[in-house]
Amino acid sequence: MADFKDLSLLLTKQTQIQQKLLEIEKQKTAVLTAGDINKLDMLMRSEQPLIMQSASLEHRREQLQREMGLADLTLKRIIEEHGPDGAEILKDRSAELTGTVERLRRAMHINTGILNARMNVIGQILSLTGAVEPALTYTKDGHY
Repeated sequence: MADFKDLSLLLTKQTQIQQKLLEIEKQKTAVLTAGDINKLDMLMRSEQPLIMQSASLEHRREQLQREMGLADLTLKRIIEEHGPDGAEILKDRSAELTGTVERLRRAMHINTGILNARMNVIGQILSLTGAVEPALTYTKDGHY
């Protein structure tokens, strides 16, 4: 049971990091909308250590699962197969982490859309001003 407690603690820490990344992503939405490159740079720098911590925790989770003989199982399978042995403590942690990651994905998707829209506008302006030549496209017969 102690191993499941260790795994639960890792999931809690991972959730906390993902929540911090979610807050940064929400801040990035406002910054991208405002077009403040300096604040965007600051936010991106602040998220780098969190990304590294998250990767480290994920590596530790994988290592712990290997030590427990559960290397090839997802958290869902561990909960289903080992719940009576104490893995039920993972259920709430796993659900919380999954929800946080899903909210983070949605926020990142929004920011990607904002960024792509800005890049399209910049590309159109550059093209209209003649600063950039339009890309060559070829027809089926190889002519452009």
